Amino acid sequence: MMSERSLTLSVAEETAASLDRLARATGRSADQLAQEALQRYLDYESWKADKIRHGIACGDAGEFATDEELAEAFDRYRHAAQDAE
Repeated sequence: MMSERSLTLSVAEETAASLDRLARATGRSADQLAQEALQRYLDYESWKADKIRHGIACGDAGEFATDEELAEAFDRYRHAAQDAE
């Protein structure tokens, strides 16, 4: 079992009320939901920071998309957006 440490956190009353409502609706404790939300946030932010560092390293190494590659990507997204309309 992983050791645990208490953490005191102040949140807006509205946020606390939303957490309490969700806890009741899901049959889970507010503590469980808050732990899960914090872990998801940390996982996402770590992933994002890794991607940013990788992008900077690629840029520093001179690894950029060509004009043709960018045009192809923009065309794909433009066509997808038009198809969705």
